[in-house]
Amino acid sequence: MNVRLLLAFMACMATRDVLAAEEFGPGNPYEAILQRNAFGLVPRPAPPEVQPPPPVLPEIKICGFVVTGNHVRALFASVPKTAKEAGVYYDLSEGQSDGILRLQKINLDEQEAEVVNSGVPMRLTMRENGFKVAPPSLATVPGPVKPVVSPALPLPPGLAVPHG
Repeated sequence: MNVRLLLAFMACMATRDVLAAEEFGPGNPYEAILQRNAFGLVPRPAPPEVQPPPPVLPEIKICGFVVTGNHVRALFASVPKTAKEAGVYYDLSEGQSDGILRLQKINLDEQEAEVVNSGVPMRLTMRENGFKVAPPSLATVPGPVKPVVSPALPLPPGLAVPHG
């Protein structure tokens, strides 16, 4: 009789474990297996979309405008990224393109040009995208200035030459 009682108890415990596995509650010991999706029962979520980095555009500076009669041209320079690279210079009229740069429109009154740089439209102005020119400075000579005297020429009367 002890054996029958033991078998009945084991059957009840097995039934309880099966019923507990069907429940999806926080106390379910098999929840970790379901969350890991070890058997591939739940479809995997779609991977997040990765945004490509924005393209690195070459820096274009506007150098100036050339007006010849009714013909207007704009002058540009591509600033090199390193000192070893050489700059690229562009001389374009409206509608012309050269390499990565296409000139759409010139506005002489505002000193600006609308261009397409590597497929990206942009507006360049002399004030913001032109080369900055340093103001001229006066050269200074350190110390007092000594007159230069040639021994072949006589000195005017009353002028003494400092020795030393």
